[in-house]
Amino acid sequence: MKPENLLEGLLALSEKKTEHLDRTVRTAAVFQSPPIRLLDRIGAACKIPVWVGLLILPLAQISVRGEEKKPRELPLSQPALRSVSPMGAQLGQKTEVEFSGDYLDRARAVLCDCEDIHARIISTSAFSVKAEVQVSPSAIPGPRLIYLRTPRGASNSLIFRLTRWNTSLEREPNDWFEDAQEIVLPAVVEGKVARLNDPDFYRFHAKAGERLGFNMMMARNSLPGNVVITLLGASGRELARNLSRFGPDPYLNYTFEKEGSYVLAIAPRRFPDFFSSGRDDQPLDFRYQLAIGRSPMLWSLFPMGARRGTSIEAELWADFLDSHAAPRFFGNGLHAKLKPTADPCRCKFKLSIDVAKDADLGLHHLTFPDDSGNVMTLAFVVSDEPEIVEVEPNGQEGQAVQLPVIVNGRIDSADDRDNFRFVVDKEEEELTFVISARGLGSHLTDPYLALVRGELVANGDDRTCIREAGFRIKCPRFYEQVGTKEKLDPKFSHTFLSAAPNDADALGEYTLQVMDMSMGGGEGYGYRLTIGKKRPAFRMGLLTDHVNAPLGGVAKVPVVVNHEEGFKGDIEITVENLPPGLKAKPLTIGYGTESAALEILDDDRNRRDELAAPIRIAGTAKLDDRVISQVAVLPPVVSESGPAYSEVPRTDLRLSLVRPPLFSLGVAQPPEGFELSLDQGQVEIPVTISRVDGFDSALVIEGESLPNGVSLKSAELSPGPTKAQVVLVGDRDSAKPGNYRVGLRAVATLEGREIIEVTSAFRLKIE
Repeated sequence: MKPENLLEGLLALSEKKTEHLDRTVRTAAVFQSPPIRLLDRIGAACKIPVWVGLLILPLAQISVRGEEKKPRELPLSQPALRSVSPMGAQLGQKTEVEFSGDYLDRARAVLCDCEDIHARIISTSAFSVKAEVQVSPSAIPGPRLIYLRTPRGASNSLIFRLTRWNTSLEREPNDWFEDAQEIVLPAVVEGKVARLNDPDFYRFHAKAGERLGFNMMMARNSLPGNVVITLLGASGRELARNLSRFGPDPYLNYTFEKEGSYVLAIAPRRFPDFFSSGRDDQPLDFRYQLAIGRSPMLWSLFPMGARRGTSIEAELWADFLDSHAAPRFFGNGLHAKLKPTADPCRCKFKLSIDVAKDADLGLHHLTFPDDSGNVMTLAFVVSDEPEIVEVEPNGQEGQAVQLPVIVNGRIDSADDRDNFRFVVDKEEEELTFVISARGLGSHLTDPYLALVRGELVANGDDRTCIREAGFRIKCPRFYEQVGTKEKLDPKFSHTFLSAAPNDADALGEYTLQVMDMSMGGGEGYGYRLTIGKKRPAFRMGLLTDHVNAPLGGVAKVPVVVNHEEGFKGDIEITVENLPPGLKAKPLTIGYGTESAALEILDDDRNRRDELAAPIRIAGTAKLDDRVISQVAVLPPVVSESGPAYSEVPRTDLRLSLVRPPLFSLGVAQPPEGFELSLDQGQVEIPVTISRVDGFDSALVIEGESLPNGVSLKSAELSPGPTKAQVVLVGDRDSAKPGNYRVGLRAVATLEGREIIEVTSAFRLKIE
């Protein structure tokens, strides 16, 4: 007889209702009654002999424990990088760097999406990894992406810049003009603004007539911060200032009239968003790279594209560019030669570009040699469509164009409106109008399209976004999280139906107007306007560049798609380069669905070794008699749009399978963190413990990254508790007031080996 049937048989001996027994057993469990008291209560309630209660008791205990069933598996704690310091290294040099983040303990390797960086790990903790980085002397200066591999899988990527320039680290105190830190130019300086009242001063020497650039990189390194840079003369008089040039990143260049000593000051902006400010002692963590010298700065290229099999002469606007520099395009089929022009600023060039008949279609990137490693690329698009360049004036009358066409235009001034006339001569003609500007690094802030025929027929503002209640604008997830640089580039489709000669949608001539709603204009305000037949298609991306999953489990890859230009079909998702033993669960994303999780199953139940491999996610859809497909792109490393934020798209996702955790620790910190008063001497930290089914080893909890003078009272937990209180103790004589990132670590022993898990960092304020 099964246990539940035995229990039913025993309960049938009672004259009382079953509910009474259930209520009594639950009450006994709540008050933790001793077994004999529980037997007494059961016997009294059911009028059964004690020996029957002895049989019932184990079954009742099974029922009570079943309410606290342990999970079969726990989620992985994901290694996450917050910063690396320094943020770069010199070619041919060994540099000690420190990574900070969460769940970094026992990191095994520092890896790069390149072959010219090699690293050796020196030490690790949950929140910090120190490593020695060796850069090849033959490396090309410029940004790289580096990340960590840990027992929990791969971390996110950080930007790490290689340079031939002198590198200097900030040395405190440098908070006053008189204490300015001496640097030798050209140089890349790395520092940190720690508080709202923590300015940094740097002193350097400049020659008469020398022109230098001061390039502050924070957002372009995917780091937070809002600072202002101020150039000061030998007496402290202000010579120049800038607070925002590339998004929040300041930049200025200056020509010095006299030889002598000068100072550059860096200070946090007190009103970074014009609405809020902070206390003078407010803690900040604004890390920066400051490049001072003659580093090429590429501002714009016009036109920003050309058709296969053509040659064009483009206008290049750049600072500090050698007229003999050799241009280089990423991508096959483009060749270019630089020609200087006679201009007073020495910043305008002619660039002859030959586009081969078999050149790669799509996005290419232009760059030049740069010893500083700070030059950013300019975007250039290769198409198979007819292309023209706008001809001014094209205001009231407009410029006549033949469809289909790609117009390379530029908003020359704040009041410039570019108008293009075209004729619709087919009934039910469906046309799409697209501006590519911000997505290509243009200075255009808010491009806008208006279709006009005597009156406004249709218009396009943000990319397929809609305005909801109030000022909230909702955009498709693809453009919110992957195609962020294109989000403000307008795109819309329109169907022309001839119902009557005077109808706005009738066949005939129309005008399309291009303008910048932010009322800007100038050299860098270029755009590419595409007018052509409506082409249903889709866009596809991933919400992360890495996925970590347990061995024998399921890896879930977050996929986002956007159905465009009227496409309403299904998109079949597949995986390329999948390692043996892994299988992708079939996934189809239909119209009306923006995102889904692609599940990759580990079918090799005998797998013991961890696995790491790059994979690609592809999408395929059928449309009439053709098949359209594309590989999903990863989210951008830096999300700002505009000049200096262009980056080569990435498609390889890092997949890691690792050993699953047997237990986990959690600490829910108060909004302001935990406060340890040295007068009271200690603070209690509540800890939550989760265990997988079958893991019952005792845990020893220890402190992680505790500052000097702070210790943890010994805490050993038996297998039972799921919650505990641990106590941090501060020593008045050795503990220093301040804010610290600390955590807890638990160690268990299983079959002779140590198993370690840590909490995420929490804030500890000592006062």
